[in-house]
Amino acid sequence: MCLNITDYGDKQPRRPARRPLRFEAQIGHRRRRKRDAPSRSAGLASQTARVERVPIEREISVAPEIRTEGQVTIIPIIEERLIVEKRLVLVEEIRVTLADTVEDIDVPVELRTQRALIESDKH
Repeated sequence: MCLNITDYGDKQPRRPARRPLRFEAQIGHRRRRKRDAPSRSAGLASQTARVERVPIEREISVAPEIRTEGQVTIIPIIEERLIVEKRLVLVEEIRVTLADTVEDIDVPVELRTQRALIESDKH
């Protein structure tokens, strides 16, 4: 911010918050500023990441930690799954024993009989 020194009387110039004021006096000549933008070489570093998903589908008892093998960082992805199992369970047995018995009883029975008479004409 460049200002000429002038008398403001009782009024002070407003200045932006948190910026220090810089006054330059210009007495009879102009100041020229020259800005150069020379080309300079600099190294620009970059890094790329390749993400590969590897399906495992193996039951584990303890969650594995994040590990590094060489330049590869391995991040395990785990989930809890509810496993419903169908099992054959013997609840009870029903045992049936057959016993043969013979008992004499009197039952009234109607018997039918037929007789056939055969006559011959030859005598």
